[in-house]
Formats: sequence, C-alpha cells, structure tokens
Amino acid sequence: MYHSELRIRLSGLALKLSKNAVPGLSSSTRDLTKLAGRRVYVTCRQSIVEENGLLTALEGEPPIYPNTKISAQQISKSSSHLIYSLEQSLATEIRSQLTDYPEKPDDPPCEGTSPHFSQLSVQPQPVRSLPYNSAFSVPPSRRPAFSASPFSSHPSTCPSTPRSVSPALSQTGEPPIFLSVLSKGRCTRHFGEHTGCWGTLYSSGDDVTFYIETDNAEDVAVELEFYVEVLQDSNDGSGEETQLPPVKFLGSAFFGPFSGCSGQKRAQLLSRRRTPMGDVKISFMVINPIVDGPPPTLDVSYKHYWKKRGALEIGHRGMGTYYLSKKEKSVELPAPVKENTLRSFQTAVDHGADFVEMDVQLTKDFQVVVYHDFETVITPRKKRRGELQNLSVAVKDLPYAALRELRLQHSSVLSEPQSSEDMDGEDLDPVELQDFPLLRDCLQHIDPDVGFDIEIKYPMELVKGGSEMDNFFERNLYVDTILREIFKYAGKRRILMSCFDPDTCAMLQTKQLRYPVFQLGIAPEYTDIRQQSFETLCYSAKANELLGVAVNSDELLRNPDMAEFARELGLIVLVWGTAANDSFNMKRLKELGVHGLIYDRMQEHKQVGSISLLKSAKMSSVSLADHQHEDATAADSDGRSTPSPPPFPPQHVDTTAVANFVVGGSAETPGSGASTPSLTNEAGSADAQPTPSQLVDALHKKLSLTTPVCDGSKRRVTLTLSN
Repeated sequence: MYHSELRIRLSGLALKLSKNAVPGLSSSTRDLTKLAGRRVYVTCRQSIVEENGLLTALEGEPPIYPNTKISAQQISKSSSHLIYSLEQSLATEIRSQLTDYPEKPDDPPCEGTSPHFSQLSVQPQPVRSLPYNSAFSVPPSRRPAFSASPFSSHPSTCPSTPRSVSPALSQTGEPPIFLSVLSKGRCTRHFGEHTGCWGTLYSSGDDVTFYIETDNAEDVAVELEFYVEVLQDSNDGSGEETQLPPVKFLGSAFFGPFSGCSGQKRAQLLSRRRTPMGDVKISFMVINPIVDGPPPTLDVSYKHYWKKRGALEIGHRGMGTYYLSKKEKSVELPAPVKENTLRSFQTAVDHGADFVEMDVQLTKDFQVVVYHDFETVITPRKKRRGELQNLSVAVKDLPYAALRELRLQHSSVLSEPQSSEDMDGEDLDPVELQDFPLLRDCLQHIDPDVGFDIEIKYPMELVKGGSEMDNFFERNLYVDTILREIFKYAGKRRILMSCFDPDTCAMLQTKQLRYPVFQLGIAPEYTDIRQQSFETLCYSAKANELLGVAVNSDELLRNPDMAEFARELGLIVLVWGTAANDSFNMKRLKELGVHGLIYDRMQEHKQVGSISLLKSAKMSSVSLADHQHEDATAADSDGRSTPSPPPFPPQHVDTTAVANFVVGGSAETPGSGASTPSLTNEAGSADAQPTPSQLVDALHKKLSLTTPVCDGSKRRVTLTLSN
C-alpha cells in the first residue's frame, strides 16, 4: 500500500430531509429513502463542483438516462482493492464513449493531472454567447482531466496503483468511485449500478461505503449526490427500453477536508439552488500506509489462502480463561494455568494445539503486551489497617516497567473484595507465569511450528453508552506498531489476525500483504451495525476482503445455516465461545464444516504429547521424503540405475544414446529384458541414417521405455525432441 485510502460510510439512518424538500413528501417522515413511489440513488465525487452562474430548479432538471452502452462487466464486483481490467475489448468499448479534447496551447494545465498521461475530459458546454473576456461572462467550468491509462494518474512520488481501465465519465465529467453495500450481491467493491449518475440504490437500512484513493486526505473534499427516480408513463414516447429508470438530481452535501484519521461529519443537503433541504451524517476513516514497515516483496501471500484440511484446534488464551467470576465458576471450570502467559501457551502446545489464541494491546511506552482486558487493578492500602481500595487503571496509561513491577490484579477481583492479609507477602511468579508477557517473547520462545491467532484489542462504542476505553491510541499508529512487532519476530510462523472492530480489521488487511485477517463477532452489545447480525458481519468481512469470520459457537449451533451462508460468500469460519468447550458440540461444529475451533481446557480433550494436525502433516512429509531418498540410495548400491522419484529432480536422459539405440538394430531397455525393434528408413535399410522427422516419428510411435522405481511399479517416459 503506497497511498492513503479515504473511506466514507453512509448508513441508512444518516439522512433527514426538511418537510418541504420534495413535493408530496408526507410530514410524518423525513427519511429520504421512504419517499413514496420513488427510489433514491447516491453517488460520491472527489472534487467540488464549480458554479457556472446558472441555477436551475429541481422541477426543471432534465432527466438523466442510464448509459446503455456501458458493459455489465464494467460495474461487476472486484476481488481486491488492486483492480485490473478483465478484457482488453472492455477498455476499447469504454474509450470509444469518450472524446479527447486537447487543451489549448495557451491554457494552463488542469490541477491534479500529470503531464505523463494522456488527458480525457468532457467538453464544457458554453454558458453564454458572450466573448470570454467580457466582464459579464461566466468562464466555462473547468473539470479535472482523467487518464486513459490503466494506472492511476494522480501525481505522486509513489508507484502507480494498478486499477481498472478508466470508466466512462459520469454526467459530472468524473469517473465513478468504487463502493460497497452491506447487502446480498453488493458487498464487494463495484461501481454504482446506475450508469447515468453512477449511483447505487440507497434504501432504508443500507450501509454504503465509498473508497477514495488519495495522497493526502487533508486536501480532499468529497460531495455526496442524491438522485430521485423519475416516474415515467408507459407511452412517454421515448422509445427506449431500459431496466434502469432515469433520475433527477435531488441534492448534494459537501464534506472535507478530513484532518483526522477517523470521526464523523455532518453537512447540509443542498438543492441545485443551494437551498437547505436537510442534514447528512457520515463517518469516515483514513487508512495510511504503514510507517517503517518492511519493504514489499514477492513472497507468498496468505491473505486469501486456506489449505483444505480438518478443523484446526486453537487454544483460547493458551489453555483457556483463568479468571472467572463466581457466577461463571458455577457453570464452567477455570483453566489450569494462568491465561495469556508463556506457560499457558506452551502447555497448549504440549497438548497438540495447532494454534494458540492471544490478545495484544499497547502500553504507554508502545510495548506490545499480551493481555485481555483494557484495564487492570491496583490495590493500595488505606490508612486504616485491614482496609483495601481496588482501583482500575488502563493498561495504556502504564509503562511496561510498571506493569511488571507493580502488584496488579485482574479486574475480576472488583467483585470479590480482599482483605489486607490477602495482599501480604511477596508475589514473585516465575517468568513464564507472569502477566503482560511481550509479544516478541512469545514469538521467540514458543514452538515455531505452532501458529498464533493474534486478536488485536481496540475499544468500540457500547449500546449502554460510552466506549470500552476513552482516549485510546489513534488507529493507524496502534496498528502500525503491532504489525511492525509481528513482522520483526514472526519468522516463518503461521499467523492469523483478528479483531472485533471492523475498521481495525480493514486496516490490518490493507496495510500488509502477508497474513490473513478474520472479523470477530457477533457482539450485539456494540452500537456498530456490522456487529448486530451474522449476515452484516459476513458482508462486512467480504467488503473488507478478509479471509473469514470468527463467530460465537452458541450462535452457530442455534442457527446451523449460518455456516453455509458464510461458505457461499467464500469465507473461512472459525468458532469460539463456551459451547465450543464441550466434546459433543465440537463434533457437531466439525460436521457443520467449520475450519477451526477456539476452545478452553485442552487437557480435557487431548493428552500431553499429542501431535497437532499441522505438525503431523509436516512430519509425514519429511518422513516420506527421507524414505524415498533411502530407497533410492539402496537401489544405487545394488548397481541399478534408479531415477529419483518426485519431489526430487527428474532423471536426465541422454538423447544421443536414445537415438543410437533407436537407429541401431535391437537393444535392451535399461533395467528390462525386453528388446525393441530397429528403426529402418524408407528404403528398408537399417544402416542408413534416418531423417530427423523419421526419428521424431519413431520416438512418438514406437519407443516405450519402462524403468523400475522404488516401490516396484512401472512408469512411462515421454520424450520430446526438437529438430
């Protein structure tokens, strides 16, 4: 990722109109998407429209008809934010709809264009017939030009980003912006389906995201335009049949610049006459390239790869949840080892875990530590003997040295008051049992054949009000720091990353090319609509191009169709939760086709010394290779010429010897007692030298070599010779 990406998100409840905005609008509703008998389209533009002095009313606005020449492939779904054209003919078709108007020699170049790319723009219509230098004339609107190259043409010191061939320009003279909608068939990035305004259908409850590439979000302003469907009579005389209706411009709202990396903005919805019609509310996020990250390489990427195998077994926080409340202890047992510690992870490895799951966050001095809760508890003594006071303190507010030196406790002690006697004595656990281990220590000391499922903690807004943690780290800085730690110490270890916050998942996916990312859910306690249902969770994961989702096993067991729904979207499914700890439920979940189980207390299901699925496959592969090598060595010691079977390099064949063997009378095939008839020329002489074509023909039709291999089977050798 060499550029920043600005995401504009518009929810279905973010638009309110005034009462008299549109004729016939009922006073009982102000929701634009509920206009009786009309459909609404929304589109996004990256530049601000310049006024030309001629303002028209909505009633006089000419209808905008869909462009029937646009191929359906042009607005099809994309598989990645690095977009490529599928067909060369599509590029020709798109360019044929554009007209190249070269700039006048004395005209200055348009801002935001590069001289290294050809210019494509829409010819501005004359506003008045007055001379251009007239004091009463209005200069023609200058619209930015766009490149006909399949690469981005924005001026940048960074390499151009591959993307689709420049699409046909919209009515405003600008190419459309990619978008996604959290609904069936529209969750992957695509252009707006209405080829007239390049807008997408906007219904009540829809969640629309626009994706804008930029070098600096602080210099970007966007305009959201809304269009209303025009109701046509069946005999309007247009004579043109189309599946999409014509639309009229309703209003627009301007936003920008975007000084922060995330937040919300509100703007007025203005008509063509710039009359306020209502309010539009958006949320935005800026994803910047990772700072001081590793340089891009051609290494294999696992962002969208999952090998077909049985369900992986993943140790939740190592051996499971250790800190439980009294109510929780009445339902389940605590883990035998303190959670999220080196000892807990290693114990899970000893029981045959394929992966271990852990929670990571940052300290005040930007150290990546493994700890689940956002807060820990410090217990100072009161002045009176025997009285204690538990105080919660955020992990982000303490430096790493304080976390390791102070006597801290888990937040579960808040519901279980302790006496001063409980705090007497020293608290010197071994290093492998101490809380707040560094992520780098885990990566360096745990068996490298065991994968890490790293959950990145980031606070979200709660339905009951407030946030899980206020004044938290800026998201770009937070994610960059954790990614750098992983890149530096992970080596060849398998890594999965996950988070409950969909925006953090989007950053993790966009900033790196190496590791897959999973969206955690479902969590109705959060206000984010993407955590309210399994469907929106999957649509969000698909829109962010994640590998899969990690969902609560209780929800999946109650609704088994959820697994099939995710598979239809091409998502990998991991499960976690209390239900996954039961052996019967484990079997049921595996039958549903889940790809991984994250559960507690692995000692109840596997014995010490068990071999994980991943390590067993690796050992089998190494053992097979060693066995084949030993058999080949033994065959050589017996004086037999045995070709090396795969995966070793194929045996080299001396084509000169083969030709002599074919041309000569009869000879024995190496390693066999069979004889092969001699090759004769057209005159019937076996001594005459055959032509190359005869030799090739004979090799293709007559030659069949069989050689013994290690397991005693036979194989056919095919030779291809060039003249």
